[in-house]
Amino acid sequence: GRPGRPGLVWMSAGVRPSPEESVRLSTTKNPVPKGQPYLVWKTFQYATRLRTGQLAAKAGYDTALLLDDEQNLLEASHANVFVRLADGWVTPPFDGGLLPGTVRQHLLEESPLRIREERIPYGLLGTAREVFVTNSNVGIVPVSVIDQFTYSIGTETQELSRWLIPDSAK
Repeated sequence: GRPGRPGLVWMSAGVRPSPEESVRLSTTKNPVPKGQPYLVWKTFQYATRLRTGQLAAKAGYDTALLLDDEQNLLEASHANVFVRLADGWVTPPFDGGLLPGTVRQHLLEESPLRIREERIPYGLLGTAREVFVTNSNVGIVPVSVIDQFTYSIGTETQELSRWLIPDSAK
């Protein structure tokens, strides 16, 4: 708005179905140190995350998957990550190392499948059954490649995607 005139607020209440069938991720060290005071504010980290995604694209991937100093998964450049291990679904804990995604929180609180927060060492990617990333713009997007690891689009990822966006044709 302008002084003396009402403003306009434009909001959307639902996520759109993803235009991607799956994405390919390349791991890289998180360029933002853990505990940095503005880490959880998306607007302060946009350029840094954009750059990591661009570097991954230059290497032939869709975007980057950020790792902490101990080689634990954090998140993709602009999305949270979820991994299906033998004992269930996990996502990295919100401990000052990643953005607090709204879809991530919704999945943790309401998902029909149990999801727990847990550190995910890079080495466990070789045992993962399914992987997906999520954010409020695209919903759930399956991951088909992380570095040398490949994954199929699994039934649980599809189930969660249909649950999150019931009218999607996934």
